This record gives sequence, structure tokens and C-alpha cells, in this order.
Amino acid sequence: PNFFSAYFGLGSVYNQSGRYDEAINWYQQAVERRKAAGEAEDPLIHLNLGEAYGKARRYAEATSELKLAVQISPSLDKARYNLGVVYTQLGEYDNAKDAYLTALQLNSGFAEARFNLGDTYLQLKQYDLAVETFEEVLRQSPRDANFPESWIRGKLGLIYWEIRKDKGKAIEHLERALKIDPGRTEEISKLIQKISAS
Repeated sequence: PNFFSAYFGLGSVYNQSGRYDEAINWYQQAVERRKAAGEAEDPLIHLNLGEAYGKARRYAEATSELKLAVQISPSLDKARYNLGVVYTQLGEYDNAKDAYLTALQLNSGFAEARFNLGDTYLQLKQYDLAVETFEEVLRQSPRDANFPESWIRGKLGLIYWEIRKDKGKAIEHLERALKIDPGRTEEISKLIQKISAS
């Protein structure tokens, strides 16, 4: 037996527990076992290996593995998304944007990709697209724990205030953020006061 599933499973356990170097080791062994058995490449192993490399901040290796996953399975939206994450870490925002857009073409309900695309538009100073994208996240995933509405509304409030110079819209978003997340009362209240006084 080549024990591919066991190696892949161990890699996944270590990856989920934040022990990325050990995850990488087990994933690499899974790849080697498949090759030794003459089995076809598995895009999921390269996806997971690329993700582990990315989390370990080994971005060149992450990019290589994720591109291999995409080459094997072009419709693998998660590989495109993870490429976007790596490109973001490298400050390659145009590449990140393209990766997130492709992930969304493959899976229009991919909330993480849409959220990261909004942040990428901010980095690229494409504020109208950032607003549109964040508002779409709120429409599609209003109660998604990964993207607290209060945090998105805070970003929208800042864009409306600092970029669009629309104090009313800025305060509206910030007041909604305040209602959703009373734990940020002091921070948000100060910002509302600052905007009102400007």
C-alpha cells in the first residue's frame, strides 16, 4: 500500500493546527507516494501543499504548488483564491485581483474571494470597485462570521468619509457598525464625532 490517504490526512491535521512545516512534510510524502505508485497528480494535494507553504510564508513554493493545482484542475476555485492570498502577501495586487476575479467566475458565491477582492481594490485605490464589492459581500453574506458586518461597514464608512467626502453615508455605515458590534463603541463613537466635526 502507498498510504497516500494517511499522509494526506496527517498533512491536513498539521495544517489545521498551524504546524505548517510538518504539514508540508506530510503533503510532500503524499505527492511522492502517488508518483511512486504511478498515479495521476491530485490537484487537492497541491492545493493543500500550496496553502501550507503560504501560511509558512514560503511564497515562491506556495505559488508553484498552487499554479500546479490550477494546471491540473483549472476549475479549482480554492486554488485561484489561495493564489490571490499569496499575491496579496507579496504586494502583487494586480495579480491578486485577477486570481480573486477568476475564483469568483468559477464560484460566484465565494464570499472569502469577494471580501479579499474588496480589500485588493482598496490597495489599488479603486475605491468605487471596493465599495461595490464590499456592498455585495453584505448582500450575499450579511451574517458570515468570517466577515463581521461591523468591520465591513467600518471600511465603507472610512471610504465614504476620506475618499468620497460623503459624511452622511460615512456616519450611516458607522452607526450601523456600532449597533452590530457594541464592543467597538468607543472606537466607532470617536470616529463618528471626528467626522461630524469635520
